[in-house]
Amino acid sequence: MTQTYRTLRVARSDEGVLRVVIDAPPMNLIGPELVRDLVTLLGELESDEDIRVMVLESADPEYFVPHVDLTKVAEYTAEAAKAGGPDDASLGMLWHKLSELPVVTIAKLRGRARGSTGRCPTPNWTLSWPGSRDASRRSPPMPCDPPSGCSTN
Repeated sequence: MTQTYRTLRVARSDEGVLRVVIDAPPMNLIGPELVRDLVTLLGELESDEDIRVMVLESADPEYFVPHVDLTKVAEYTAEAAKAGGPDDASLGMLWHKLSELPVVTIAKLRGRARGSTGRCPTPNWTLSWPGSRDASRRSPPMPCDPPSGCSTN
C-alpha cells in the first residue's frame, strides 16, 4: 500500500496486520475526506492477500468517531449522486465495503464512540455484531447512546 491519506495514518506489519489511526481533527467527525480515505483504503484491502487483520484506532483520546459531520450535508449529497460509479466515495459505499471486507477488523475504542440514526455508524459496526466483546480491563464509557439501539453484547 503506497497510497497516502489525509485523515488516516496507516502502518503495515510483517505479520499481516494493518494498523489504521483515524486522524481527522478536531474530533474525528465522519466527513467527506475521512469517508473518501476509508473507501480508498478498503478498496485496496479487497485485493491485498497479505493483510489478515485491520486494527482501527483514534488519534484523539477523547473521541473514536463520534458522529457524521452535519455541516457537510451538501458534500455528502454530491457524493451520493455518484453512487455505484467508479468514483463513489459515499457513506453508502463505505458501509458496503465494510460489510464485505475480507479481513478481521478490530476497533480499539477509547473516548466517545456514538451511534446515529438508530444504529451504530461504521466504523463502530463491531459494537453491534453478535459476539463483539470489550476486551479491556477497565470500565469504558458507554460506547453508544442507549437510545440508538446499539449493543456491546
